[in-house]
Amino acid sequence: MPLTSLKSLLGGKARYGIVSLREAPYFTLAYVLWLTVATLKLTVLGSSLGHGNLFYALSFLLFFLHEVVTVRNWSRNELLLLLALLFFNIQTYLFGHDELIAFSILLFCGRKIHFKEIAWLTVVVQTCILVLFSVLSRIGLVPSMTAGRPDGTIRQSLGFAYVTYPSYLLLNIILLWIYLRKTKTTIYELVALLVMDVYMFFVTDARNGCALIAVALCGTFFIKLFGAKYNLPRWVLKIFQFDFVIAAVSFLLLSIVYLIYPHSWMLRIDAFFSKRLEYTSAALSEYGFPIIGGTHKNLASSGLVIDSSYMRIVYDYGFLFLVALLAMFTLLQKKAIMQRDNWLVFVLFFVAVHSVFDAQLSTFQCNTFLFLLATVVPMTENPCKDVDSISEADDTKKSCQTSKNIE
Repeated sequence: MPLTSLKSLLGGKARYGIVSLREAPYFTLAYVLWLTVATLKLTVLGSSLGHGNLFYALSFLLFFLHEVVTVRNWSRNELLLLLALLFFNIQTYLFGHDELIAFSILLFCGRKIHFKEIAWLTVVVQTCILVLFSVLSRIGLVPSMTAGRPDGTIRQSLGFAYVTYPSYLLLNIILLWIYLRKTKTTIYELVALLVMDVYMFFVTDARNGCALIAVALCGTFFIKLFGAKYNLPRWVLKIFQFDFVIAAVSFLLLSIVYLIYPHSWMLRIDAFFSKRLEYTSAALSEYGFPIIGGTHKNLASSGLVIDSSYMRIVYDYGFLFLVALLAMFTLLQKKAIMQRDNWLVFVLFFVAVHSVFDAQLSTFQCNTFLFLLATVVPMTENPCKDVDSISEADDTKKSCQTSKNIE
């Protein structure tokens, strides 16, 4: 059925601009359901939920209803975005072992929703789950995985399936909190968040995530004190604009150097990366560098775990998908710099750095900022529409965000 016929059949109003969660009830229900299940799958209950469970199917149905009942309008660029996502799903299905269905649905369906409302909703849902499982695991009602480091450090997972998963969620929550609160963040909030981070570190010993949280909180404190008084040099802004590309290329080059010259100085560098260079170089040696779709075999099933997001994406979805993702993050950073959304530039820098160490870049439950990638694609002819999600002034542009009738 043509799009015009479908819209005529449904009748009513179509959504041209960015709308609130209150105006998109199907999306709200779908996202809460999906996020709850996706976050629970990171816990010890994840194996009992399964991969293609009924809750996921219900959430995808609600996302579909959001498109045909709430949105009812698709521009040419939106259809091109949909085709691009379809292409990446097909190439992954044909040549790889993983899938991009959830990524594609969330990115596409979230393109017309206020990001700040999605962010607040994510903070509430994930904080509740994180606190609940942390408490239940400490009192013994939920089992907690235990792991040890070579130095004898005992690590506990706080009811999650692996010891680093709680730090993924905490980092996502705190980066969202920093972006949402900005200079309104109080000293009491920073202290409370730092206490949570310190507790997380002592229990899980998740060094990467907890260290980045501490640096982000300290950076927020100094920006509150001095940020308004200084303008960053252009070369620093360029580094921020290309931070994802710099991080990805740097880790790939280090892995190649380790593969060619595994000498003592490279071993010391690899110790800093907790043997991530060793595992990545082994993957490069045995499986090459897949351009399309990733590898047919899940490397983790053979004991070869690639922790770096950038290289994990290459082996799960192919180099082309990584290039597309890096290009969109670079455009997002460029747009944020142009609009002087310095807080977004700030938090995305930590996402880029964290992605060197852990595989969370392409998962919405661990990286809510993925929703903002759709803002780099001009969706409509309305010039007010596409600046909302990352602009500091979006609260003053409500007049540009109203729905219009289709004649």
